[in-house]
Amino acid sequence: MHRARSVAATLKDPMFYPSVGSVELPVIIEHAVSALNDDLHLFRTMAKLVLDQIADEMPDLRAHAADQESAGLFASLHRLKGSLGAISAMPSYQACSALNSLARVDAAESFAMGLGQLEKEIGRLRPFLSAWLAKNEREEYEHGLFPSSVDAVKNH
Repeated sequence: MHRARSVAATLKDPMFYPSVGSVELPVIIEHAVSALNDDLHLFRTMAKLVLDQIADEMPDLRAHAADQESAGLFASLHRLKGSLGAISAMPSYQACSALNSLARVDAAESFAMGLGQLEKEIGRLRPFLSAWLAKNEREEYEHGLFPSSVDAVKNH
């Protein structure tokens, strides 16, 4: 019952849909949640992990691109690309994939341009995901679906 209310509330959220007007959203939440058997909790967990991974990987990506180190860039991009695809963050995934292709063929002269595009998309993705996560968790807490830390301590 509570989960159904949470899913219904999310379905009404404009951030759940792929585009607003002609601008593609950084994450197609509807597709990701659908691919996860409508499991919002799993999507939320994955989104948090992707945000952590971005924070960890971006400094390495910048360093590999600046040093024109194709193998390291390729390995880091490959990991990030899989995570972005798993949460249907298609614009970031596509930018990551394009830079990954450049690293695969050692096109070092194009790394800066590809990294710039990836940075742009990651710059849209991070605040979007963070806002969605905060809103979703706040709504679950307000509806009694997300136990408070006080309740969790009492029950353990």
